[in-house]
Amino acid sequence: MIDNCIENYAKPYNGQPMVLIVDPGGQLKLVKWRLKSDGFGVLYTDNIASVKALTIQNNVQIVIVNVLIYRDLKNVIAVNGIKGNFVLIAFTGNNAGLKKQMFDLGVRRTFSKPIDFPKLSLMVRDELKKTGRDRVTQSMKKHDTASLGLSRAYRIVLDHIKTAVMITDCRGIIVCVNRSMALLLQMNEDDILDNHYQNIMNELSGTYQYKLLRVLQQSVETLEVHGTTDIMISNGNQTLFPVEADAHPIFDKRDNFIGTFLTVGGILGSETFKRVAAQSEKLAMVGQIAAGVVHEIKNPLTSVRGFIQLLQREAPGTSKAEHYNIIIDEIDRVNNIVNDFLKLARPAHLDIRPFDLRELWEDIRLLMESEAFLLNINIKEELSENIKPVLIDCEQIKQVLINVVINSFEAMANGGDLTVRLTENERDKEVCLEISDTGMGMDEETVRRIFIPFFTTKDNGTGLGLAVSATIIENHGGRIEVKSKIGQGTTTMIYFSYE
Repeated sequence: MIDNCIENYAKPYNGQPMVLIVDPGGQLKLVKWRLKSDGFGVLYTDNIASVKALTIQNNVQIVIVNVLIYRDLKNVIAVNGIKGNFVLIAFTGNNAGLKKQMFDLGVRRTFSKPIDFPKLSLMVRDELKKTGRDRVTQSMKKHDTASLGLSRAYRIVLDHIKTAVMITDCRGIIVCVNRSMALLLQMNEDDILDNHYQNIMNELSGTYQYKLLRVLQQSVETLEVHGTTDIMISNGNQTLFPVEADAHPIFDKRDNFIGTFLTVGGILGSETFKRVAAQSEKLAMVGQIAAGVVHEIKNPLTSVRGFIQLLQREAPGTSKAEHYNIIIDEIDRVNNIVNDFLKLARPAHLDIRPFDLRELWEDIRLLMESEAFLLNINIKEELSENIKPVLIDCEQIKQVLINVVINSFEAMANGGDLTVRLTENERDKEVCLEISDTGMGMDEETVRRIFIPFFTTKDNGTGLGLAVSATIIENHGGRIEVKSKIGQGTTTMIYFSYE
């Protein structure tokens, strides 16, 4: 009986299911007439603004759009912004990058030109049957009081747990969001539900909420688990706290991708969050005290170094002169540690200006080329053209990059390759500077701890170089990530946002 209901509901000639063709360029008129001749109910428009009304007023189950160039993606985004239970199909060329972006935006299937019309008709009929089956199932559930009661129970549980939860379907449409997630995104639940996650990301561009949804996006793009503990959120009092975000793809019993869910832990109101807040206040106080102590240490160090230099002049050519040299070197080393610690405790004022990272790298390459030659290290460059400038303090970012390059040089004691890549992600409005080496690499535990102050794997290291670098990048509103494996080298990625 159920199968008969599905078949009758899905038949295109009964006037109920409709296919909407969105064709601003007027290139899909032949598709309209061919589908009509095959018995499908077809609506056609060349005006993107009329799509919402057509889907609301008619039983639209399939929307077909024409996407031949990247500029046409705006039509896909506009259709995705409409709430409705329909499948999105696109006609496109053979551009793999364009197809990937369309799938990210919720396009279920694509067709390349020239169009195989018999195959198209079979596909449309198949999708209409699937949609009919889904609607019959939903209709049955509405009359199933036990299922309805269970759904309400799930909703109550989700709204009362502290963990923020968001679930999307295979198209990227948000089908579930609990109260904690809505509070975290600072949006109404009704504005989130039935919306594409990419639309929400566009609204939240440049915020910490955007970074949370970026974790979800990475899981959708790779169909793998993604997580991070590096995102800082605000409690409304200009105090930042770390949260843990994890995104997982969802597969059915046949390993078909059916959706993704995002969870965010340690958010406002939880006991863990309160403990972290108290700990952060203590650390801030310790940082202020440490900054004062550092200043008190620097003053006597300067005096001691001056007097040692005076004594050094009185004993030229003697064994004592060599001892004085050692003392001065050690004082300079202590002074460098103190300076790094001061930067960590109280970062310097930023002199922010627009700057081209290509030019910045060229300056650093000139500084490092001679040492690379002596160490038998080959520097390779893969720098994209027309990279947008980013707002940075040039001198501080130079310090970060030089520190990363020196670490790579030290990891390649027997020579190797250092590869520098510069790319731009227009969708996320980010520029990425990537530095890769073919050195000894690091294990997972070392990678996890390298940004912790005073952690080092070097005999004479201070453990402050990368900690200071991470602080500098964070103060620029960017992020730094490291990937490494033993024997396979290390890659450091530094991301900067632009408007």
